[in-house]
Amino acid sequence: MRLALIVAVALGVRLYALGTNPLEPHADELAGLVGVSNVLHGRAPLLPFFDLRVEYLPLYGIFETVATSLLGPSTFAMRLPAALLGVISVAALRWFTYELCAGERSAHGRTQACVLADGAAALFAVLPWSIHISRLGWENAAVFPFVLGGLAALERGLRLRGARWLLLAGVLLGIGAYSYRAEPVDGVLLGATLVAARWQDARKCMRWLALAAAVALGIAAPLGTAVATHPRFFWRDANIATFGHGYTVAAVGTFVHNYAAHFALGPLFGYGDGILDHGPHYGELYWWMLPFLIVGLVTAPRLVGRPGVIVLWVWLAIYPLGGALTDDGVPDFPRTMIGAPLACILAAMGLGATYRWLGRFRAAARWRELMLTAVGVTAAFAFGDFARVYFTVYPAMSADAFKYGTASLFHTVRVLGTGEQRVCFGSLDWYNYDTFVDFYMRDSPLAPIEGLGSPCTLPGSLIVVDAPGKAPVGAKLVGAVPNYEGNVMAYVFKI
Repeated sequence: MRLALIVAVALGVRLYALGTNPLEPHADELAGLVGVSNVLHGRAPLLPFFDLRVEYLPLYGIFETVATSLLGPSTFAMRLPAALLGVISVAALRWFTYELCAGERSAHGRTQACVLADGAAALFAVLPWSIHISRLGWENAAVFPFVLGGLAALERGLRLRGARWLLLAGVLLGIGAYSYRAEPVDGVLLGATLVAARWQDARKCMRWLALAAAVALGIAAPLGTAVATHPRFFWRDANIATFGHGYTVAAVGTFVHNYAAHFALGPLFGYGDGILDHGPHYGELYWWMLPFLIVGLVTAPRLVGRPGVIVLWVWLAIYPLGGALTDDGVPDFPRTMIGAPLACILAAMGLGATYRWLGRFRAAARWRELMLTAVGVTAAFAFGDFARVYFTVYPAMSADAFKYGTASLFHTVRVLGTGEQRVCFGSLDWYNYDTFVDFYMRDSPLAPIEGLGSPCTLPGSLIVVDAPGKAPVGAKLVGAVPNYEGNVMAYVFKI
Protein backbone atom coordinates (compact mmCIF):
# COMPACT_ATOMS: atom_id res chain seq x y z
CA MET A 1 0.00 0.00 0.00
CA ARG A 2 2.82 2.42 0.88
CA LEU A 3 4.64 1.67 -2.35
CA ALA A 4 1.45 2.17 -4.39
CA LEU A 5 0.96 5.60 -2.82
CA ILE A 6 4.59 6.54 -3.44
CA VAL A 7 4.35 5.45 -7.09
CA ALA A 8 1.11 7.39 -7.54
CA VAL A 9 2.70 10.58 -6.18
CA ALA A 10 5.80 10.07 -8.33
CA LEU A 11 3.69 9.56 -11.43
CA GLY A 12 1.48 12.55 -10.76
CA VAL A 13 4.28 15.04 -10.19
CA ARG A 14 6.06 13.83 -13.32
CA LEU A 15 3.02 13.87 -15.62
CA TYR A 16 1.54 17.19 -14.53
CA ALA A 17 2.01 19.82 -17.26
CA LEU A 18 4.61 17.53 -18.81
CA GLY A 19 4.19 18.89 -22.33
CA THR A 20 4.22 22.56 -21.34
CA ASN A 21 6.84 22.82 -18.59
CA PRO A 22 9.38 23.67 -19.88
CA LEU A 23 7.47 25.41 -22.65
CA GLU A 24 9.30 23.89 -25.63
CA PRO A 25 11.58 20.91 -26.14
CA HIS A 26 15.27 21.59 -25.71
CA ALA A 27 17.62 20.49 -28.48
CA ASP A 28 18.91 17.82 -26.10
CA GLU A 29 15.40 16.36 -26.06
CA LEU A 30 15.33 16.18 -29.85
CA ALA A 31 18.81 14.71 -30.33
CA GLY A 32 18.03 11.09 -29.49
CA LEU A 33 14.81 11.07 -31.50
CA VAL A 34 16.55 12.60 -34.52
CA GLY A 35 19.41 10.12 -34.21
CA VAL A 36 17.19 7.05 -34.12
CA SER A 37 15.08 8.38 -36.99
CA ASN A 38 18.20 8.91 -39.08
CA VAL A 39 19.33 5.36 -38.39
CA LEU A 40 15.92 3.89 -39.26
CA HIS A 41 15.75 5.84 -42.50
CA GLY A 42 19.31 5.05 -43.53
CA ARG A 43 20.54 8.61 -43.12
CA ALA A 44 23.17 7.79 -40.51
CA PRO A 45 25.30 4.79 -39.47
CA LEU A 46 24.38 2.89 -36.32
CA LEU A 47 26.61 4.98 -34.07
CA PRO A 48 26.05 7.30 -31.12
CA PHE A 49 24.32 10.42 -32.37
CA PHE A 50 25.89 13.75 -33.18
CA ASP A 51 24.55 16.95 -31.68
CA LEU A 52 25.89 19.88 -29.73
CA ARG A 53 29.28 18.87 -31.17
CA VAL A 54 29.07 15.82 -28.89
CA GLU A 55 28.00 12.21 -29.37
CA TYR A 56 24.72 11.27 -27.71
CA LEU A 57 23.86 7.71 -26.69
CA PRO A 58 20.77 6.05 -28.21
CA LEU A 59 18.81 4.45 -25.36
CA TYR A 60 16.45 7.31 -24.56
CA GLY A 61 16.06 8.07 -28.27
CA ILE A 62 14.68 4.56 -28.74
CA PHE A 63 12.08 5.17 -26.03
CA GLU A 64 11.22 8.52 -27.65
CA THR A 65 10.80 6.87 -31.05
CA VAL A 66 8.34 4.34 -29.66
CA ALA A 67 6.36 7.00 -27.78
CA THR A 68 6.13 9.40 -30.73
CA SER A 69 5.20 6.56 -33.07
CA LEU A 70 2.23 5.79 -30.85
CA LEU A 71 1.24 9.31 -29.77
CA GLY A 72 2.62 11.56 -32.50
CA PRO A 73 5.65 13.88 -32.40
CA SER A 74 4.54 16.10 -29.54
CA THR A 75 6.55 17.48 -26.63
CA PHE A 76 4.42 15.38 -24.27
CA ALA A 77 5.22 12.20 -26.20
CA MET A 78 8.95 12.97 -26.21
CA ARG A 79 8.94 13.46 -22.43
CA LEU A 80 6.54 10.68 -21.49
CA PRO A 81 9.23 7.95 -21.41
CA ALA A 82 11.26 10.12 -19.03
CA ALA A 83 8.32 10.39 -16.65
CA LEU A 84 7.65 6.65 -16.75
CA LEU A 85 11.34 5.84 -16.34
CA GLY A 86 11.35 8.24 -13.38
CA VAL A 87 8.60 6.25 -11.70
CA ILE A 88 10.45 3.00 -12.40
CA SER A 89 13.53 4.64 -10.85
CA VAL A 90 11.60 5.23 -7.63
CA ALA A 91 10.69 1.54 -7.48
CA ALA A 92 14.27 0.55 -8.37
CA LEU A 93 15.66 2.67 -5.54
CA ARG A 94 13.19 1.09 -3.15
CA TRP A 95 14.37 -2.36 -4.24
CA PHE A 96 18.06 -1.48 -3.92
CA THR A 97 17.61 0.11 -0.48
CA TYR A 98 15.74 -2.95 0.75
CA GLU A 99 18.44 -5.31 -0.51
CA LEU A 100 21.16 -3.16 1.06
CA CYS A 101 19.42 -3.04 4.44
CA ALA A 102 17.87 -6.52 4.59
CA GLY A 103 21.00 -8.69 4.58
CA GLU A 104 20.59 -11.90 6.52
CA ARG A 105 18.42 -10.21 9.11
CA SER A 106 15.47 -11.60 11.02
CA ALA A 107 11.88 -10.99 9.97
CA HIS A 108 11.86 -7.92 12.22
CA GLY A 109 15.01 -6.66 10.49
CA ARG A 110 13.47 -7.20 7.08
CA THR A 111 10.40 -5.24 8.16
CA GLN A 112 12.69 -2.40 9.20
CA ALA A 113 14.43 -2.64 5.82
CA CYS A 114 11.03 -2.29 4.12
CA VAL A 115 10.29 0.88 6.07
CA LEU A 116 13.69 2.39 5.24
CA ALA A 117 13.28 1.43 1.58
CA ASP A 118 9.86 3.05 1.46
CA GLY A 119 11.31 6.18 3.05
CA ALA A 120 14.11 6.43 0.49
CA ALA A 121 11.64 5.86 -2.37
CA ALA A 122 9.23 8.48 -1.01
CA LEU A 123 12.01 11.07 -0.82
CA PHE A 124 13.18 10.21 -4.33
CA ALA A 125 9.63 10.58 -5.65
CA VAL A 126 9.47 14.25 -4.61
CA LEU A 127 13.13 15.25 -4.71
CA PRO A 128 13.81 18.30 -6.95
CA TRP A 129 16.95 16.62 -8.30
CA SER A 130 15.12 13.52 -9.51
CA ILE A 131 11.93 15.28 -10.61
CA HIS A 132 13.61 17.50 -13.18
CA ILE A 133 15.76 14.68 -14.55
CA SER A 134 12.62 12.60 -15.13
CA ARG A 135 10.57 15.36 -16.78
CA LEU A 136 12.89 16.09 -19.71
CA GLY A 137 13.31 13.87 -22.75
CA TRP A 138 17.09 13.72 -22.54
CA GLU A 139 19.53 10.84 -22.28
CA ASN A 140 19.96 11.26 -18.49
CA ALA A 141 16.37 10.10 -17.96
CA ALA A 142 17.25 6.51 -18.86
CA VAL A 143 20.06 6.11 -16.31
CA PHE A 144 18.49 5.29 -12.95
CA PRO A 145 16.24 2.30 -13.81
CA PHE A 146 19.22 0.40 -15.19
CA VAL A 147 21.88 1.47 -12.67
CA LEU A 148 19.72 1.11 -9.57
CA GLY A 149 17.98 -2.00 -10.87
CA GLY A 150 21.32 -3.54 -11.83
CA LEU A 151 22.86 -2.80 -8.45
CA ALA A 152 19.81 -4.17 -6.62
CA ALA A 153 19.95 -7.40 -8.64
CA LEU A 154 23.69 -7.65 -8.03
CA GLU A 155 23.30 -7.15 -4.27
CA ARG A 156 20.53 -9.75 -4.12
CA GLY A 157 22.47 -12.17 -6.29
CA LEU A 158 25.58 -11.90 -4.10
CA ARG A 159 23.62 -12.26 -0.87
CA LEU A 160 21.54 -15.23 -2.04
CA ARG A 161 24.17 -16.56 -4.47
CA GLY A 162 21.44 -16.58 -7.09
CA ALA A 163 22.53 -17.02 -10.69
CA ARG A 164 19.42 -15.45 -12.22
CA TRP A 165 19.84 -12.28 -10.17
CA LEU A 166 23.48 -11.95 -11.15
CA LEU A 167 22.64 -12.44 -14.81
CA LEU A 168 19.84 -9.86 -14.53
CA ALA A 169 22.37 -7.43 -13.07
CA GLY A 170 24.65 -7.99 -16.05
CA VAL A 171 21.79 -7.38 -18.49
CA LEU A 172 20.59 -4.18 -16.79
CA LEU A 173 24.03 -2.66 -16.36
CA GLY A 174 24.97 -3.60 -19.93
CA ILE A 175 21.87 -1.93 -21.38
CA GLY A 176 22.38 1.05 -19.11
CA ALA A 177 25.73 1.72 -20.76
CA TYR A 178 23.75 3.08 -23.73
CA SER A 179 21.94 5.70 -21.62
CA TYR A 180 24.48 8.36 -20.64
CA ARG A 181 28.25 8.63 -20.93
CA ALA A 182 28.76 8.76 -17.14
CA GLU A 183 26.68 5.62 -16.53
CA PRO A 184 29.29 2.99 -17.47
CA VAL A 185 31.79 4.57 -15.08
CA ASP A 186 29.30 4.84 -12.23
CA GLY A 187 27.95 1.35 -12.87
CA VAL A 188 31.39 -0.27 -13.00
CA LEU A 189 32.68 1.53 -9.89
CA LEU A 190 29.61 0.81 -7.79
CA GLY A 191 29.27 -2.76 -9.07
CA ALA A 192 32.93 -3.47 -8.36
CA THR A 193 32.55 -1.96 -4.89
CA LEU A 194 29.58 -4.20 -4.15
CA VAL A 195 31.54 -7.28 -5.22
CA ALA A 196 34.60 -6.25 -3.19
CA ALA A 197 32.50 -5.45 -0.11
CA ARG A 198 30.80 -8.86 -0.31
CA TRP A 199 33.90 -10.73 -1.39
CA GLN A 200 33.17 -13.76 0.78
CA ASP A 201 29.82 -14.17 -0.95
CA ALA A 202 31.31 -13.35 -4.36
CA ARG A 203 33.90 -16.13 -4.06
CA LYS A 204 31.12 -18.68 -3.68
CA CYS A 205 29.41 -17.71 -6.93
CA MET A 206 32.40 -16.59 -8.96
CA ARG A 207 31.43 -18.59 -12.04
CA TRP A 208 28.02 -16.92 -12.29
CA LEU A 209 29.51 -13.56 -11.43
CA ALA A 210 32.02 -13.94 -14.28
CA LEU A 211 29.21 -14.90 -16.64
CA ALA A 212 27.20 -11.84 -15.57
CA ALA A 213 30.22 -9.62 -16.25
CA ALA A 214 30.61 -11.25 -19.66
CA VAL A 215 26.94 -10.58 -20.42
CA ALA A 216 27.31 -6.91 -19.49
CA LEU A 217 30.46 -6.56 -21.59
CA GLY A 218 28.86 -8.35 -24.51
CA ILE A 219 25.85 -6.05 -24.50
CA ALA A 220 28.05 -2.96 -24.25
CA ALA A 221 30.63 -4.18 -26.80
CA PRO A 222 29.04 -2.45 -29.84
CA LEU A 223 29.18 0.83 -27.96
CA GLY A 224 32.81 0.26 -27.06
CA THR A 225 33.65 -0.52 -30.68
CA ALA A 226 31.84 2.60 -31.90
CA VAL A 227 33.61 4.81 -29.38
CA ALA A 228 37.02 3.34 -30.16
CA THR A 229 36.61 3.85 -33.90
CA HIS A 230 34.76 7.16 -33.84
CA PRO A 231 37.09 9.94 -32.62
CA ARG A 232 34.36 12.59 -32.49
CA PHE A 233 32.79 10.82 -29.52
CA PHE A 234 35.20 12.47 -27.10
CA TRP A 235 35.69 15.73 -29.02
CA ARG A 236 33.76 17.89 -26.61
CA ASP A 237 34.90 15.90 -23.59
CA ALA A 238 38.51 16.65 -24.45
CA ASN A 239 37.78 20.35 -24.69
CA ILE A 240 36.00 20.60 -21.35
CA ALA A 241 37.99 17.92 -19.49
CA THR A 242 39.77 19.13 -16.38
CA PHE A 243 42.87 17.19 -17.42
CA GLY A 244 42.32 17.70 -21.15
CA HIS A 245 45.54 19.68 -21.50
CA GLY A 246 47.72 17.57 -19.24
CA TYR A 247 48.11 16.52 -15.62
CA THR A 248 49.46 19.83 -14.35
CA VAL A 249 49.42 21.38 -10.90
CA ALA A 250 46.81 23.86 -12.13
CA ALA A 251 44.63 21.02 -13.45
CA VAL A 252 44.85 19.18 -10.12
CA GLY A 253 43.83 22.38 -8.35
CA THR A 254 40.85 22.75 -10.70
CA PHE A 255 39.85 19.15 -10.05
CA VAL A 256 39.96 19.62 -6.27
CA HIS A 257 37.96 22.85 -6.53
CA ASN A 258 35.33 21.29 -8.82
CA TYR A 259 35.11 18.18 -6.63
CA ALA A 260 34.54 20.21 -3.47
CA ALA A 261 32.00 22.46 -5.22
CA HIS A 262 29.55 19.56 -5.37
CA PHE A 263 29.45 19.42 -1.56
CA ALA A 264 28.74 23.15 -1.17
CA LEU A 265 25.54 23.57 0.84
CA GLY A 266 24.33 26.62 -1.08
CA PRO A 267 23.94 24.96 -4.50
CA LEU A 268 22.88 21.60 -3.06
CA PHE A 269 20.18 22.89 -0.73
CA GLY A 270 19.58 26.47 -1.77
CA TYR A 271 19.73 27.52 -5.41
CA GLY A 272 20.97 24.70 -7.65
CA ASP A 273 23.79 25.00 -10.17
CA GLY A 274 22.46 28.18 -11.77
CA ILE A 275 21.90 26.65 -15.23
CA LEU A 276 18.24 26.96 -16.14
CA ASP A 277 18.39 23.94 -18.45
CA HIS A 278 19.07 21.96 -15.28
CA GLY A 279 16.08 23.27 -13.33
CA PRO A 280 14.96 26.42 -11.52
CA HIS A 281 17.17 28.33 -9.11
CA TYR A 282 16.24 25.91 -6.35
CA GLY A 283 18.16 23.43 -4.25
CA GLU A 284 18.52 19.86 -5.48
CA LEU A 285 17.85 18.63 -1.93
CA TYR A 286 15.53 20.00 0.76
CA TRP A 287 17.09 21.83 3.70
CA TRP A 288 15.17 19.72 6.21
CA MET A 289 17.04 16.64 4.91
CA LEU A 290 20.47 17.94 5.97
CA PRO A 291 20.49 16.85 9.65
CA PHE A 292 19.13 13.44 8.72
CA LEU A 293 21.79 13.03 6.03
CA ILE A 294 24.45 13.59 8.68
CA VAL A 295 22.78 11.19 11.11
CA GLY A 296 22.45 8.63 8.32
CA LEU A 297 26.17 8.79 7.55
CA VAL A 298 27.05 8.28 11.21
CA THR A 299 24.59 5.49 11.95
CA ALA A 300 24.82 3.56 8.65
CA PRO A 301 27.04 0.79 10.12
CA ARG A 302 24.23 -0.29 12.44
CA LEU A 303 21.76 -0.55 9.59
CA VAL A 304 23.67 -2.02 6.67
CA GLY A 305 26.77 -3.57 8.22
CA ARG A 306 30.32 -3.25 6.96
CA PRO A 307 29.64 -4.21 3.30
CA GLY A 308 26.82 -1.69 3.02
CA VAL A 309 28.86 1.08 4.62
CA ILE A 310 31.70 0.49 2.18
CA VAL A 311 29.27 0.84 -0.73
CA LEU A 312 27.71 4.02 0.64
CA TRP A 313 31.02 5.72 1.39
CA VAL A 314 32.49 4.83 -2.01
CA TRP A 315 29.25 6.07 -3.60
CA LEU A 316 29.65 9.36 -1.74
CA ALA A 317 33.26 9.63 -2.91
CA ILE A 318 32.51 9.03 -6.60
CA TYR A 319 29.36 11.16 -6.74
CA PRO A 320 31.16 14.43 -7.73
CA LEU A 321 33.45 12.86 -10.35
CA GLY A 322 31.21 13.66 -13.34
CA GLY A 323 31.41 17.35 -12.50
CA ALA A 324 34.99 17.39 -11.16
CA LEU A 325 36.50 15.83 -14.29
CA THR A 326 34.92 18.54 -16.47
CA ASP A 327 35.36 22.28 -16.23
CA ASP A 328 32.60 24.15 -18.02
CA GLY A 329 30.58 25.28 -15.03
CA VAL A 330 30.47 23.78 -11.56
CA PRO A 331 28.65 22.39 -9.82
CA ASP A 332 26.88 20.46 -12.57
CA PHE A 333 24.11 18.38 -11.03
CA PRO A 334 22.92 16.42 -14.09
CA ARG A 335 26.46 15.08 -14.55
CA THR A 336 26.56 14.13 -10.86
CA MET A 337 22.97 12.87 -10.72
CA ILE A 338 24.16 9.61 -9.15
CA GLY A 339 24.21 11.55 -5.87
CA ALA A 340 20.40 11.94 -5.80
CA PRO A 341 19.47 8.36 -4.80
CA LEU A 342 22.36 8.25 -2.33
CA ALA A 343 21.03 11.34 -0.56
CA CYS A 344 17.60 9.71 -0.26
CA ILE A 345 19.06 6.50 1.18
CA LEU A 346 21.12 8.36 3.77
CA ALA A 347 18.29 10.69 4.76
CA ALA A 348 15.93 7.73 5.20
CA MET A 349 18.53 6.03 7.40
CA GLY A 350 18.91 9.21 9.43
CA LEU A 351 15.15 9.42 9.93
CA GLY A 352 15.06 5.77 11.00
CA ALA A 353 17.96 6.21 13.43
CA THR A 354 16.35 9.28 14.99
CA TYR A 355 13.07 7.43 15.38
CA ARG A 356 14.78 4.55 17.18
CA TRP A 357 16.81 6.93 19.38
CA LEU A 358 13.62 8.58 20.61
CA GLY A 359 12.52 5.17 21.89
CA ARG A 360 14.98 5.55 24.77
CA PHE A 361 12.95 8.33 26.38
CA ARG A 362 9.96 8.23 28.62
CA ALA A 363 6.76 8.73 26.64
CA ALA A 364 8.65 7.49 23.59
CA ALA A 365 5.46 7.03 21.58
CA ARG A 366 4.56 10.69 22.06
CA TRP A 367 8.02 11.89 21.07
CA ARG A 368 8.02 9.68 18.01
CA GLU A 369 4.59 10.90 16.98
CA LEU A 370 5.74 14.48 17.43
CA MET A 371 8.84 13.84 15.31
CA LEU A 372 6.88 12.19 12.49
CA THR A 373 4.34 15.00 12.50
CA ALA A 374 7.02 17.69 12.43
CA VAL A 375 8.94 15.97 9.62
CA GLY A 376 5.76 15.30 7.65
CA VAL A 377 4.52 18.88 7.88
CA THR A 378 7.95 20.34 7.10
CA ALA A 379 8.43 18.01 4.14
CA ALA A 380 4.96 18.81 2.79
CA PHE A 381 5.60 22.57 2.99
CA ALA A 382 9.03 22.15 1.36
CA PHE A 383 7.61 20.11 -1.50
CA GLY A 384 4.76 22.58 -1.89
CA ASP A 385 7.21 25.46 -2.17
CA PHE A 386 9.27 23.62 -4.76
CA ALA A 387 6.12 22.73 -6.73
CA ARG A 388 5.03 26.39 -6.66
CA VAL A 389 8.37 27.51 -8.12
CA TYR A 390 8.66 24.65 -10.58
CA PHE A 391 5.15 24.77 -12.01
CA THR A 392 4.34 28.49 -11.84
CA VAL A 393 7.68 30.32 -12.08
CA TYR A 394 10.00 28.00 -13.95
CA PRO A 395 8.14 27.87 -17.30
CA ALA A 396 8.70 31.59 -17.92
CA MET A 397 12.10 31.56 -16.19
CA SER A 398 13.40 28.83 -18.51
CA ALA A 399 11.85 30.12 -21.76
CA ASP A 400 15.10 31.56 -23.13
CA ALA A 401 17.16 28.57 -22.02
CA PHE A 402 14.80 26.29 -23.94
CA LYS A 403 14.76 28.71 -26.91
CA TYR A 404 11.05 29.39 -26.77
CA GLY A 405 9.82 30.48 -30.19
CA THR A 406 11.92 28.00 -32.16
CA ALA A 407 8.94 25.77 -33.01
CA SER A 408 6.95 28.83 -34.10
CA LEU A 409 9.86 30.02 -36.24
CA PHE A 410 10.09 26.77 -38.15
CA HIS A 411 6.33 26.64 -38.57
CA THR A 412 6.45 30.17 -40.01
CA VAL A 413 9.28 29.19 -42.36
CA ARG A 414 7.37 26.17 -43.64
CA VAL A 415 4.24 28.25 -44.27
CA LEU A 416 6.02 31.18 -45.92
CA GLY A 417 8.31 28.86 -47.83
CA THR A 418 5.56 27.36 -49.98
CA GLY A 419 6.85 27.41 -53.53
CA GLU A 420 10.35 28.52 -52.50
CA GLN A 421 13.54 26.52 -52.98
CA ARG A 422 15.73 27.14 -49.93
CA VAL A 423 15.89 28.74 -46.49
CA CYS A 424 19.08 30.36 -45.22
CA PHE A 425 19.60 30.64 -41.47
CA GLY A 426 22.01 33.47 -40.77
CA SER A 427 23.28 35.02 -37.53
CA LEU A 428 21.12 32.96 -35.19
CA ASP A 429 22.96 31.76 -32.09
CA TRP A 430 22.12 28.08 -32.48
CA TYR A 431 24.71 25.72 -31.14
CA ASN A 432 22.14 23.04 -31.97
CA TYR A 433 21.51 24.07 -35.57
CA ASP A 434 21.74 20.55 -37.04
CA THR A 435 19.29 19.07 -34.56
CA PHE A 436 16.70 21.82 -34.94
CA VAL A 437 16.83 21.71 -38.74
CA ASP A 438 16.74 17.93 -38.87
CA PHE A 439 13.72 17.74 -36.58
CA TYR A 440 11.62 20.64 -37.82
CA MET A 441 12.53 20.59 -41.54
CA ARG A 442 12.85 16.87 -42.18
CA ASP A 443 9.93 16.57 -44.65
CA SER A 444 10.11 20.11 -46.06
CA PRO A 445 10.94 20.67 -49.74
CA LEU A 446 13.04 23.67 -48.68
CA ALA A 447 16.78 23.08 -48.71
CA PRO A 448 18.21 24.39 -45.40
CA ILE A 449 21.47 26.35 -45.58
CA GLU A 450 23.49 27.45 -42.56
CA GLY A 451 24.76 31.00 -43.12
CA LEU A 452 24.14 33.53 -45.89
CA GLY A 453 26.27 32.22 -48.75
CA SER A 454 25.89 33.02 -52.42
CA PRO A 455 22.84 30.76 -53.05
CA CYS A 456 20.91 32.87 -50.54
CA THR A 457 20.86 35.87 -52.91
CA LEU A 458 19.02 33.91 -55.61
CA PRO A 459 15.27 34.12 -56.16
CA GLY A 460 13.34 31.45 -54.27
CA SER A 461 15.27 32.04 -51.04
CA LEU A 462 13.94 32.66 -47.55
CA ILE A 463 16.32 34.45 -45.19
CA VAL A 464 16.13 34.07 -41.38
CA VAL A 465 18.15 36.57 -39.32
CA ASP A 466 18.02 38.01 -35.81
CA ALA A 467 18.24 41.68 -36.97
CA PRO A 468 16.76 43.32 -40.09
CA GLY A 469 20.06 44.90 -41.06
CA LYS A 470 21.67 41.48 -41.56
CA ALA A 471 19.38 40.53 -44.46
CA PRO A 472 20.71 40.82 -48.04
CA VAL A 473 20.01 44.08 -49.87
CA GLY A 474 16.66 43.98 -51.63
CA ALA A 475 15.18 41.25 -49.48
CA LYS A 476 11.54 41.75 -48.50
CA LEU A 477 10.42 41.30 -44.89
CA VAL A 478 7.57 38.75 -44.82
CA GLY A 479 7.44 37.65 -41.20
CA ALA A 480 8.69 38.10 -37.62
CA VAL A 481 8.67 35.60 -34.76
CA PRO A 482 8.52 36.73 -31.10
CA ASN A 483 10.17 35.15 -28.09
CA TYR A 484 8.43 34.60 -24.75
CA GLU A 485 8.75 38.26 -23.72
CA GLY A 486 7.22 39.40 -27.00
CA ASN A 487 10.45 40.70 -28.50
CA VAL A 488 11.31 39.62 -32.02
CA MET A 489 13.73 36.71 -31.99
CA ALA A 490 13.86 36.20 -35.77
CA TYR A 491 12.95 38.06 -38.94
CA VAL A 492 12.00 36.21 -42.12
CA PHE A 493 12.82 37.79 -45.48
CA LYS A 494 12.16 36.66 -49.04
CA ILE A 495 14.34 37.25 -52.07
